Amino acid sequence: METEKTKTYTTGIGVLNYPYLVKPDTKFNADGLYHCKLALSKEDGEPLVKEIENSLATLKAKKVSSFKPYKKVENGYEFSFKLKSKVATKSGAMYEQKPKLFDSKGQIMSDPELSVWGGSRGKVAFQIYTYQNNMLGSGVTLKLRAVQIVELVQGKAKDSSESYGFSSEDGYEVIIPKEMPVVNNAKATVVTEDKFDF
Repeated sequence: METEKTKTYTTGIGVLNYPYLVKPDTKFNADGLYHCKLALSKEDGEPLVKEIENSLATLKAKKVSSFKPYKKVENGYEFSFKLKSKVATKSGAMYEQKPKLFDSKGQIMSDPELSVWGGSRGKVAFQIYTYQNNMLGSGVTLKLRAVQIVELVQGKAKDSSESYGFSSEDGYEVIIPKEMPVVNNAKATVVTEDKFDF
């Protein structure tokens, strides 16, 4: 059950796998789902495993879901974090949400063209939520709130020349016109952001 007093946890630095942090994944959910996996060392992962297991123990359910939001991997653990892109309130109204992204210095990352690829390193801020399902049983899920990117990995576009095996050669070259400079005289607006322990 979600409450305003739900505690926010922050992981240590780990490796991000299969991150959908800028745009939601719509492959299996038309409304979109932000998600990522984070591989942590045994030392950094064990305290989080303990918190998850403690939350499971409070359910006192007859049937517990076989799914857990973490698994053991070589030299540590891998955790799964999720955040629905669109959520319906009790009144039926829909609202959108997305995880906040910060750089290594704690500055907000808002570039819409940003891409975060697997292999990037960072921390994840999340909340533990319990759920009850008559068919699957009771369990917990890790709600993705924010990510701090410490080392950013960005890949090449699928249709780049390198992806077809081409390299730079002497010869014909497209002339790309220079963009006109944009002057912004708008006053700055102060936006209050959520605070995370990064």
